[in-house]
Amino acid sequence: MSCNGLGSASIAIRNPMIAWAGDLPPQKWMNFYTKALSKFATNKGLRLRVMVEVSNASVQEVDEMRSSLLDLGLDDEIDVR
Repeated sequence: MSCNGLGSASIAIRNPMIAWAGDLPPQKWMNFYTKALSKFATNKGLRLRVMVEVSNASVQEVDEMRSSLLDLGLDDEIDVR
């Protein structure tokens, strides 16, 4: 708590952490990034965790995803069931 010199006290509140989890339609991914996340893109406190599920992917599509992940410098381990 700090005093402002006039006898009243103010309480310093730390910046809150923002968290959200939910399903996002693929067609809205870019809009979600642009509208909700882009302002935090340079913030060292921004952490994104992504889970992707694709049904009926071909062997070629799995290989293309692995290649794309490597191109982005990301882990290319894909769980194929």
